[in-house]
Amino acid sequence: MLNPTMVSYLKAYFSAPNSPGTEASGYNFVENRAQIDKNNSYQVRLDFHLSDKNFGFGRISQMWVYDSVPVAGTIASNVSNYHAYNFGGGFTHVFTPNLLMDIRGGAMLKPYVFNPTVSKLGLDGATNAGFQNVSQYGGMYINLASPYINAGGNSGNNIGSSGDSQRGNPVANGGGSVSWIHGRHTMKAGVDYIYHNRLQRNLFQQFTFSDAVTSNINKVDPVTRLPTGNSLASALLAAPATFTAQTPNNAEVYFNMQLWSGYVQDTWKATPNLTLNFGLRYEYIPGISMLDKRLANSLDIPNQTYTISAASVPTCTTTFVNPCIRAGSGRCRSAITSNSPTASRPGLRSATTSGRGLDSPIHGETRR
Repeated sequence: MLNPTMVSYLKAYFSAPNSPGTEASGYNFVENRAQIDKNNSYQVRLDFHLSDKNFGFGRISQMWVYDSVPVAGTIASNVSNYHAYNFGGGFTHVFTPNLLMDIRGGAMLKPYVFNPTVSKLGLDGATNAGFQNVSQYGGMYINLASPYINAGGNSGNNIGSSGDSQRGNPVANGGGSVSWIHGRHTMKAGVDYIYHNRLQRNLFQQFTFSDAVTSNINKVDPVTRLPTGNSLASALLAAPATFTAQTPNNAEVYFNMQLWSGYVQDTWKATPNLTLNFGLRYEYIPGISMLDKRLANSLDIPNQTYTISAASVPTCTTTFVNPCIRAGSGRCRSAITSNSPTASRPGLRSATTSGRGLDSPIHGETRR
């Protein structure tokens, strides 16, 4: 009954018991590996004063972080490694004692590599157990249900060894304002700009095993009165509940978003005990711009349409193409728009008239 491939896999990546197991304790393993968390950082700020009318500052901060959290009960660890740097500056010019201009700007960059489970065995444990094409996804890992879930830390219960996942989410902003003090009024007008880039590349394959697969749906445990079944038994029988796989080629998320805004405001000291604030702000958010030629989709709630955007949509030639038109897929009831950053144009409410529809690889997303 037991699947020899899964038996070998679990023997390879699980640690041997190191504590007397009792029903009262509920476990027979105590994790004695330490969490490693290294953070080397520095900050530098430079203030300059050219004159009483011209002054400003510049700053930069850097972080080099390495974090490793043991995946309890296994030989693997959850590893994160990133370099974050933040820099910016500002300049102020005083025209008159009542009129000044202020300019600010900065950026935050954080290239980030993490791995939900990496072990000294790497791919060999899965390959030697009998799994094939493991290197295509940088490795593999499995997940079990309670009571095998590791509740401590953020390492979960990922059992195996996986490929690296990459993140790159730079953010930049800039703006300026002019302030004028006139009597009891302090008036200010300015503009702001924010740029946000999202990059996500995953390399892994994951099998999850649940209690339900090996449960008797007509009975419950006579003691606990809970449903029967055991996720470890499901794994030993090689009966997964779900399977997920991602590669950078077919599951990359890469886009940017921008925000433009302008405002005017007035702070009026009407009386010594009463100050009134008035203001008007306008924000303009263009559509998401895809940076890897994939499809972009969104809900256009005011027009009640589901919007699909792409610079161009070629014909499908293989199973996985980003994106493509596949013949014989029926009608697409979504709106199609240009990928222009200026305005969304829901032009066609039926995508085709010749029985062709839009086709794009489906991918999940995990945010960190």
